[in-house]
Amino acid sequence: MNEDGARLRLISRATVKGRVRLEVYPAREVYLADVVWQRGETIGVRLVVTLDQTAEQQIEALRRLEAQMRGVMKRSAFDQGY
Repeated sequence: MNEDGARLRLISRATVKGRVRLEVYPAREVYLADVVWQRGETIGVRLVVTLDQTAEQQIEALRRLEAQMRGVMKRSAFDQGY
């Protein structure tokens, strides 16, 4: 791992694409990273942003709230006031 990215070895052969969430232990650092290459069980990622756990928890809470609101809006569209 360096300041721009990391080389990771997977525990099984799988294809990994796009953006991933990378948790580094024991430092408890969390990153969003883009997969830039893959060779067998090894992938290279470019670190996009460091996530603060508190901010990440807030984002997840907002996503849950949005999903709940969408559910309420769908139900109210079918409600004819009866």
